[in-house]
Amino acid sequence: SYHHIGLQLSQLQESLKRLNTSYVDLLLVEQPPSNQPDACNHAKSFERKNVCHQGLEALYGLGLAKAIGICNWSVGEMERVRAIASVPIHVAQVECHIYRPQLELIAYCEKHKIIVISDGFIGSPAIPIPFLHKVIDFFDYPNMFAEPVVVEIADKHKKTPAQVLLHYLLDRYIGVIYNSLSPDRMNENLDVSKSLLIHEDITRLNAIPYR
Repeated sequence: SYHHIGLQLSQLQESLKRLNTSYVDLLLVEQPPSNQPDACNHAKSFERKNVCHQGLEALYGLGLAKAIGICNWSVGEMERVRAIASVPIHVAQVECHIYRPQLELIAYCEKHKIIVISDGFIGSPAIPIPFLHKVIDFFDYPNMFAEPVVVEIADKHKKTPAQVLLHYLLDRYIGVIYNSLSPDRMNENLDVSKSLLIHEDITRLNAIPYR
């Protein structure tokens, strides 16, 4: 949440203490907000990101994080940081699925050897809001499981639509963060050990209109 190195360090140290560990495998920074009470809170957006990444570099240099990365940054934002970085961005986490294929961003990351992780392979049809103790259900959010191209490809390969959506990312070498409370869905998600989609399938999925 913080972009000033002093506050980043104290917050990470507190997190490490709670986790009972001396380092984390990966430390990501979200879009740095401008309303934090630190020395950089009035800086321009790209300056905040530069300062924020320099803080990550310092934490990486101290051995408190084995890898560093960003979350929900654009190609332009990553490029500006890359131009001044002494430690490269290792990981980029973004929302990526058939309605947001992130083709430009993924091509950029491949070029610069940045690992891409998707945090929403089925989008966000229902979002829990912990402090409101309720779930916001976007009833008009398109259902990816019913997308005709997805259903057709699933039938062709004798897989479920959810497995096709997972393969759409995994077969493009994109890591996926997913969770479920259903044991059946957990097993379904784990049954994706081998590549499934052919080039034609991925091309068709890439062509689904942005929503």
